[in-house]
Amino acid sequence: MTWRIDPNARATLFSLRDDPTQARLFRKLRSLVVVIVTEPGSRTSRRRAYQGGGWRVDVPGEDWMILWDVEDGEVVIRYIGPAL
Repeated sequence: MTWRIDPNARATLFSLRDDPTQARLFRKLRSLVVVIVTEPGSRTSRRRAYQGGGWRVDVPGEDWMILWDVEDGEVVIRYIGPAL
């Protein structure tokens, strides 16, 4: 399955990547993104259905989350950031 990431979510991820103090959070997020795009039907990827549609994946041990859905057969990462 192909995938894409919303520009704001990408900017957040790259900002964390470039901040040495956020290395652990970045690694956790990157690992979850890999699972979401390679196994979108997995239990990890679909832990919680999100109220507005799509799926919410909370980052273990962090107050951060990823929102994603499928659009036209493509996984779309909509939001990466603090838990809402």
